[in-house]
Amino acid sequence: MKSLNNVIWGSKRRNITMGHDTGKPGEPSVKTVSSDGPFDSCLEVQYNNQRRVPEFPQLIEQWRRRSRALQAGSDCRLDLAYGEGSRDRFDYYACGELQAPLLIYLHGQAGELNFDPEQIYLSGHSAGGHLTALLLTTDFSQQSSKLPRSLLTAGISISGLFDLEPLIPTSINRLLNLNRERARALSPLHMTPVSQAPLLACVGADESAAFLHQSRDINQAWSHCGQYLEIPACNHFTVLESLADTAGRLCAGLRELRGSIL
Repeated sequence: MKSLNNVIWGSKRRNITMGHDTGKPGEPSVKTVSSDGPFDSCLEVQYNNQRRVPEFPQLIEQWRRRSRALQAGSDCRLDLAYGEGSRDRFDYYACGELQAPLLIYLHGQAGELNFDPEQIYLSGHSAGGHLTALLLTTDFSQQSSKLPRSLLTAGISISGLFDLEPLIPTSINRLLNLNRERARALSPLHMTPVSQAPLLACVGADESAAFLHQSRDINQAWSHCGQYLEIPACNHFTVLESLADTAGRLCAGLRELRGSIL
């Protein structure tokens, strides 16, 4: 079986420190909340992962060092533009095999980058997991008559957010400025996928109850195409480490996902 080899990492992100965290012990299992109330400290504990994981800054620095080492020793193209904004950039890592499947969305450069445009697997982490699901609900034919309804073979959401309403009474919303109506309108949980392309919802077993619920709920809501995968002994950030373990549960899940499509 051919593996998912060509990889694209999307636009560069800012690191944002958010509000108060009362700590993990004794935290409530929160699933839903009214979006009309004031700041909710229980939901803050559930959703503020930078506070939940004290080693977050060290993890980021480790990833930066490993990324620089990978870039120095691999066939990659960095900071390719896909839009006019300064952050509209992606990094492309080739596997050395022509017409290999592509992990993460790209359209329009298949010939130049030598990937198969019929095999596009979109993935994202956290807010990127939200965007992954959102794009599975997007009818691309409405953007151009030259495009099909769906461009995607499958989606892989890692620790994704699918219901945005619980974020409203947290410090995260200081940047998002969501109200209840807009949060619901942008929540994939309340949308319908445009195709049968599967969504693999992965989450670390050591993540908060709220993040576990988010992935379980989208799997249930999209039961015709949803798949759920819990990665043992991983929090919101270390779950990404499992992508580097070819013998691990996440990579096994990706192989199973592709095997179910072919």
